[in-house]
Amino acid sequence: MPIYKKEKDKQGKQWIYQINYTDITGNYKSKKSKRFMTKREAEKAETIFKSGIGENKQKSSITFNSIYEDYLTHKRKEVKIQTMIKIESQYRYISKYLGNIKIDRLTIKAYTQFKNELDTLESRGKPLSTVYKNKIHQLVKNMLLYTKKFHGTYSDAPEICGPFKNSNEFAKEQDFYTYDEYMMFRSNITSVVWIAFFDTLYYCGLRYGEANALKWSDIDFDKKQIKITKTVTTKIKGVAYHISTPKTKSSIRTLPIANTLLDSLKTLKNHYELYIAFSKNWFVFGGVKPLSDTTTTNEKNKYSELAHLRQIRLHDFRHSCASLLINSNANITVVAKYLGHSKIDMTLNTYSHMYKSKLDEVVDLINNL
Repeated sequence: MPIYKKEKDKQGKQWIYQINYTDITGNYKSKKSKRFMTKREAEKAETIFKSGIGENKQKSSITFNSIYEDYLTHKRKEVKIQTMIKIESQYRYISKYLGNIKIDRLTIKAYTQFKNELDTLESRGKPLSTVYKNKIHQLVKNMLLYTKKFHGTYSDAPEICGPFKNSNEFAKEQDFYTYDEYMMFRSNITSVVWIAFFDTLYYCGLRYGEANALKWSDIDFDKKQIKITKTVTTKIKGVAYHISTPKTKSSIRTLPIANTLLDSLKTLKNHYELYIAFSKNWFVFGGVKPLSDTTTTNEKNKYSELAHLRQIRLHDFRHSCASLLINSNANITVVAKYLGHSKIDMTLNTYSHMYKSKLDEVVDLINNL
């Protein structure tokens, strides 16, 4: 637009610019500037204003899909590769329903519709859990915070709409094997590898990835200790396995080894030492490489069937260890530290139902006062 020369004001300024433009909401507007001393100053101010209009147009064109790769690049600097896999999985739902929506035009109505769509979806024949839907909801919020910080565009629709809620869906109590059930399970195992593996899960309460990442250098037979300093995942496409630090800082811990587990680990080590290439750098349960997820699950299922027990997940052996500790009257602080929880609240929230069995003992204590 042209620069106009007006009559001088009291300060002697007489140059202005005037621009007609469309703002980010699509409304037609006109901008008339204040007066400047020189034409060059007016032209410079006009250029700066036009740049701002262009920036706003650029912001308004940002969609979830257009910013997704930038967001992934940003997150790779902050989180582990396992978390990246989860983000990519969760984003599929965002991409399908919100991917092409301009971020600064994400309305409450549009986000409510998105939540309604997620409520109708299923995964493996079952509705998406409220917990999982809220992880997707949190990912949307995280992406919006990213665009607000680095691109100056934002929508508060997810914040206003709030998380998913389901009054009819109760928190699932963790399943586990009692000590007697685990003994039945264990009695059907003949392989020294699998005896030691499931003993480690049951008596140490390790996460599957933590147990699978153990190397013989992590076990001190003299001190009867086992060090948990890493975890392994085999779920990355194109990679046989990936080792990283455990889930949290509190997950890095050193645990005493119970005699039963110590015996099974010694038996397994004696077995591996028959191999010429054996070294302390071998994986405790897989040898030169970690166990595969499929093989481990198949073995677990087989021994459960032979023992005529219900099927539980591999992670439920960790819950079984928690049950064993709690029913042995272990202090909640000790249980939290043993399992590698960062906060006692986490332990209480996860295993509160296991402490319910202790309520009768509390009443007995009161009655005996």
